[in-house]
Amino acid sequence: MYPTLLVPSELVNELSSLSPPLHHSRALVKRLDLYGKLYGHKGCVNSVHFCPNGAILVSGSDDKDIIFWNWETKSKMLAYSSGHSDNVFEAQIMPYTEDRVVVTSAADGQLAVPSIYTMGVQSFFKLLTDCHFQSAALNLLKLVWMFSISPPLLHTSSYRGFWLQGIFPFTFPYQVRLGQMREDGKVDTKLLGMHHGRIHKLAIEPGSPHNFYSCGEDGLVQHFDLRTETAVKLFTCFSFSDSKQPILLNTIVIDPRNPHYFSTGGFDEYARVYDIRNYQRDASNGFDQPVNTFCPLHLIGCSNVHITGLAYSRTSELLVSYNDELIYMFEKNMGVGPNPRTIQAEGFHNLDKPQVYEGHRNSETVKGVSFFGPCDEYVVSGSDCGHIYIWKKTGGELMRMMVGDKHIVNCMEPHPFFPFLATSGFDENVKLWAPAARKLHSIPKNAKQIMTANKRGREARARITLSPDVIMHVLRLQRRQTLLYTEPLSADADSDSDSTPEDGSAASPRDCNIS
Repeated sequence: MYPTLLVPSELVNELSSLSPPLHHSRALVKRLDLYGKLYGHKGCVNSVHFCPNGAILVSGSDDKDIIFWNWETKSKMLAYSSGHSDNVFEAQIMPYTEDRVVVTSAADGQLAVPSIYTMGVQSFFKLLTDCHFQSAALNLLKLVWMFSISPPLLHTSSYRGFWLQGIFPFTFPYQVRLGQMREDGKVDTKLLGMHHGRIHKLAIEPGSPHNFYSCGEDGLVQHFDLRTETAVKLFTCFSFSDSKQPILLNTIVIDPRNPHYFSTGGFDEYARVYDIRNYQRDASNGFDQPVNTFCPLHLIGCSNVHITGLAYSRTSELLVSYNDELIYMFEKNMGVGPNPRTIQAEGFHNLDKPQVYEGHRNSETVKGVSFFGPCDEYVVSGSDCGHIYIWKKTGGELMRMMVGDKHIVNCMEPHPFFPFLATSGFDENVKLWAPAARKLHSIPKNAKQIMTANKRGREARARITLSPDVIMHVLRLQRRQTLLYTEPLSADADSDSDSTPEDGSAASPRDCNIS
């Protein structure tokens, strides 16, 4: 149905003359330039993934559509409605299915939000405290008072299911769905499984056309087998400090070197590694039993950080990206054990320190992180300042800082074989990057200024003792309220990211559901 590989011919011809180690050499990384943009979505693009052979790019968006792209010609091959009722957060093509099978997850579901304006302050506060979230309730009420959120805004459908996520447990199921292409080119979709919280990421077993995992903000990890179209609940992730408190999960990844192991990250400081062999797939063993955990020593015990992105290298190195903190790379011997609370203080001091990558800002959204290069020589991340950051893996030297979005860059997807990169964020397009520049790019002259501003933002946020999750959601509501009164509803045009001021400054983001 599709060509076996769609890549820019002129670039492939040039790259094919180079030996593989040079494909991601320092010079090629410094030649990365905007190759093109893919237009077709009508909302923020929350997911971009190449199919396993690199022939096709698939994307998912707030518009609830899934699009297949011929990224060489920058054209849309296929678009279909995912069947989700809210923002698509993840869309991946299953291996060895002739690119006909797609699994997706989203922010669909509804949240029964009692309004402070209809119930009254006392009744509203009582409901919050009855749910055992007294401190969160106090923080929320303070912020509601500070930002004077209007009653109509609280009922805006765009925010159902997430703005009070973690405070109100009254959710309807969020969905994992299957899209299957028919011979006539149409796509059938069906429900595969559900979570009681948003589902940001799916993890496909390497080389498997059948098996994948999901994790959700309910803390649940599930295993799916497309042969039986069944979802098995493996376990719910719980806090080490409170065995009754589930950890909201943002991300899940599988170790490509040893697919028995997978890692999860969410609303605490620990990246947890699990061995699937410890779980019977009949739901009889639902205990949270990590075989190892990873965390920078200075973050152990911190309650104001959480993980937004994880990535494994081909040699089992683990990247961990923290909200309003930094990115760290751990080797296998840097773990703090299955339960960090049982480790003696002297044991921590014997651990090697992970490599650190800094300069970006990861505050506003659930950002991913990735390795880049045939031997994973580089690390790449988006940022709240709208830039794409590329660091050298060894040593953490900043190699590139490219404007990737007018507002925020969330997703980075390296091509599986060539030095090409797909990125997305708040802009309603997917951007493609290739080593096509005639001259080597250097770090922008204002890079220090931008990174200093990012650092100040992190430090200011660290001094706030209120719940980060509550703060994020209420600030987003306040921003949306401002936009409703200051932006015409028709202001939906998408301008080139190239026109973004070089210092990365931009107007407030459009009305956009934030993942």
